[in-house]
Amino acid sequence: MDIRFADIEHLNFYRDICTRAEAGGKRVDSYFRPLAYLCGLTPDTRTHFQNIFDWEDWSICPEALSAGWQTGSSLRIIRLAFNLWNGSGSDDPESSGMQAEYLPDNLFSCGYMEFFFEALRLRFPECSSPAGGNFSVIGSGTT
Repeated sequence: MDIRFADIEHLNFYRDICTRAEAGGKRVDSYFRPLAYLCGLTPDTRTHFQNIFDWEDWSICPEALSAGWQTGSSLRIIRLAFNLWNGSGSDDPESSGMQAEYLPDNLFSCGYMEFFFEALRLRFPECSSPAGGNFSVIGSGTT
């Protein structure tokens, strides 16, 4: 599967996180890949990955959604990442309801829409067209 990246930092983060997971004996699957991919999109989400994902418990950290470093874009990124990880639809882990912030109209209305679609392809690889597994960085011509 060809995967498009926003920049070289995004690509490197994704590769490093997946390598770290595999080295730790964890399964890098269609749940983990979109989480790593989305969290690599911005410097804020890359820097705070340890606050977003608990390596030891191999689980997301919902409390990251209320952290002071969050921006509108990082919240959209993490909400989609959490949703693809476990179907989360609320900032409250105890809630079973879907909040408006998790609806596609709100999640996808930002400059990261094309990368959100890439994350969906990673989560649901059966919907992707067959390809050679190449990486590319948007705008750089790097593969």
